[in-house]
Amino acid sequence: MLPKVAKRSSPWLWRTFQSTVAVLTVVLVLLALSPDLLELNGSQASSILFFSTTPSVDSIDESNTNSLVESMRTECTESQRQTILAQLPPQDCEIYQGKPWVNKCSFSYATRCPDAIWLTEFWKQPALSETQHPTAIYVGCNKGMDAVNTLRMISANTVFDKTAWRQEFFANALKLNQTIHPGHCGQENVEQFAISSGTGTASPLDASVFCIEAMPQTADQLNRSSYQLGWQNSLVVTNAAVSSTDGIALFPSKQAGQKIGVENMGLADCQNEKTKRHCTEIPQYTLDTYADKFIQKDAWIDFLSIDVEGFDWDVLMGGDKVLERVKYLEFEYNWRGNWKKNALSSTMETLKSKDFVCYWAGAQGHIWRITDCWMEHYNLKFWSNVACVRPQSAPALAARMEAMFQETLAAGTAIKYDH
Repeated sequence: MLPKVAKRSSPWLWRTFQSTVAVLTVVLVLLALSPDLLELNGSQASSILFFSTTPSVDSIDESNTNSLVESMRTECTESQRQTILAQLPPQDCEIYQGKPWVNKCSFSYATRCPDAIWLTEFWKQPALSETQHPTAIYVGCNKGMDAVNTLRMISANTVFDKTAWRQEFFANALKLNQTIHPGHCGQENVEQFAISSGTGTASPLDASVFCIEAMPQTADQLNRSSYQLGWQNSLVVTNAAVSSTDGIALFPSKQAGQKIGVENMGLADCQNEKTKRHCTEIPQYTLDTYADKFIQKDAWIDFLSIDVEGFDWDVLMGGDKVLERVKYLEFEYNWRGNWKKNALSSTMETLKSKDFVCYWAGAQGHIWRITDCWMEHYNLKFWSNVACVRPQSAPALAARMEAMFQETLAAGTAIKYDH
């Protein structure tokens, strides 16, 4: 029963007062009936806070872009840290740190096969990229499935069709009695970037993807397929290794036999005297040298992907100048190659000094900021993927990533990678 209150002279004020009292009464009744609602734990409380304050990714405009970019340059709050720990708990990482190849760690569960929704949604509005000549580099191009999809995405050109590429690439391998090694994340079967009437510009953009592949027979098939499809000026294939120094590298060739696209072989396989005789000499460049040789000077690099079986750190260390031109970066983190003796925390510090903000790159839009939200178990080495953005050169993309990070935290304990 509502309390009796003397009527005011204004009917509008009286109706407003009645409505307010009614709402408050309903809330009090609900709380009385459900006392558990008053016993929110930390992650639930923080979820409510984030849900009420985080702008929807689809509603980001110039004003909240600036706010989100400012947010990503600050330390995570204690509440945010507790939510991250609940979603990416350290227990499995600590238990299995002596057996990293089993990939039993929260951030490995979460990021081993990311979908990068933040990036694809961004490129559905290519005007946001503010470039007429988008450029991407794939260091470790493998079978080219991701590279072709990226070329399609950044050019908004339906000519670059993943199905056509897959058919050409597989047919060429079949002619030479070669078998295609399936990708760990099934890239061959992942749907390609959708170009609709509302996507893209009045005409496709003049985009380039530089596809660097060290395994000789895989690079040969990449090059052949690119030429046969007439894409060679847009999908530029180079058979080379990329590392922290220039020179000549030994790379597995005969070990792979007749297999194309083997993902678990790299420079480390040629450091053993017993297996060295199965390796082939190929050119080795630093990322800086490669860019000077093949890419237009001072051109922005919209997307840099590094996946080189444990030598990602070396590629980054050899790209001091190039990284100043990169807007968005993805790399793989694991226990192999030179990751054995290099900490992820040091890599994060180096990238932060170059204005990058880095995240664990998950699936289903889940993403967790690493920069200024560091957790000690992140230095344990498991197969995982990291995505970084430079807010200064790509503010719209940066804002989208930070908004998705906050939305991930807003889900609270509904998200938990502990299996």
